[in-house]
Amino acid sequence: MKVGRKEHQLRQQKTLNINLNRDKGASRFATDALINHQPDFFRFTFFDTWQTGIDPQGQMNQNKDVIAETILTPQHAKSFLKALGDNIAKYEEKHGEIETPEMPETPATGVTEVSTYHG
Repeated sequence: MKVGRKEHQLRQQKTLNINLNRDKGASRFATDALINHQPDFFRFTFFDTWQTGIDPQGQMNQNKDVIAETILTPQHAKSFLKALGDNIAKYEEKHGEIETPEMPETPATGVTEVSTYHG
């Protein structure tokens, strides 16, 4: 069946209504994230991290505030990955390659830490 131009344009139009409840918290910048998974979901936990000092053993003390936690089905997580990849490619095409620090190896526990905080 051949679709006319006007009908094709109508099929392409979408309406998206987004309700952002500011009472639940305003947008915040995340400096760290943890990603883990179970057989039926992926969990994304976003943090704001800051250094509070150095302890007597020379270890950096950090505080982390959880600013958001999102749980996705495996199917939605994979769709999110594709959409994020598409957006990063468009960003890099316009603004240049994004340089990232070395990521730690993912442990067998299935928890991956993503950190931009360097103290």
